Amino acid sequence: METIDQVIKLIKTPCKCVLALHLNPDGDSIGSNLALARILKQHGHQVTIVSCDPIPQNFLFLEDINLINHKNPCLVNWHDYDIFWALDVTKPERYAEELKKIDIKVIRIDHHPTVPGNFGDVVIADKDAASTSEILIKIIKSSTIKIDKTTAEYLLVGAVSDTHYFLNSNTNKNVFDDISYLMQYGIDYEKIMFYLTRNMYFEDLILISKALEKAILIKEKHCVIIPIDYSMWVYYGKSFNKKDFLEQYIKSIKGTDFGIVITEKKKGQFNLSFRSRKPGFDVETLAKKFGGGGHKPAAGAVIKTGNINKAVNLIVKNI
Repeated sequence: METIDQVIKLIKTPCKCVLALHLNPDGDSIGSNLALARILKQHGHQVTIVSCDPIPQNFLFLEDINLINHKNPCLVNWHDYDIFWALDVTKPERYAEELKKIDIKVIRIDHHPTVPGNFGDVVIADKDAASTSEILIKIIKSSTIKIDKTTAEYLLVGAVSDTHYFLNSNTNKNVFDDISYLMQYGIDYEKIMFYLTRNMYFEDLILISKALEKAILIKEKHCVIIPIDYSMWVYYGKSFNKKDFLEQYIKSIKGTDFGIVITEKKKGQFNLSFRSRKPGFDVETLAKKFGGGGHKPAAGAVIKTGNINKAVNLIVKNI
């Protein structure tokens, strides 16, 4: 409780602060950062938000989305700020691959399992929370901090994104209690779900159809793999939404325990998205074999190897 009180005190003490979205920002990174930024500005802070990667298109409807600067955090002059609020990460490299150190006061709020080298001067880390947004809601409920409809909307986006719309095994009573709490602010839930789940571009559909043709069923591993090589990624528009839709397929294949989407966004560099289908199956342990991490139902990693076939073979050998 003492740490929560520290964070509440810092929220209520105006200063110049900076926030950043993690690499390949998802709904929880976007929602929790926008929510905290709005709360901080409400309490008199000067706030800057940066993101190394572009914002996925289905989040562009959010009111304050234009406050996020598309800028590599490595280029931030940290000494221009008093505090860095680090949300939804375990290490600086999750903000930019080259970023090793942040040399101002760091307040970290996160729901990922701790790893060696975790950073932060004040840390609230709860691996049992379904999302970082859930931890922010807990902080708000423990304080006199007031939020508005827009802030509640951001927190809901974070909460539903990291539970994959209540389908993941991390969905529990706390999640639904939080949704009920947020709904009292008059959120347009149907609008949010429309933009998040019914907002596919036709080009996305084409890539999905091409990618599904490449799907590989590894029966002995109870796994399905969808490989997307660099030429396919570039040719079909490099959409930041397409992979998310594919992840829904790999979680749905009968007879499998899990699935992996492999995306070669840069030549020779492969982003791995692990998703569990079987209740209780732990893909985080698999991701760690490749230097990654995440959560039991959903995890990720990055590997570097010659081509997509070598990447597939390496993965199959080690899962």
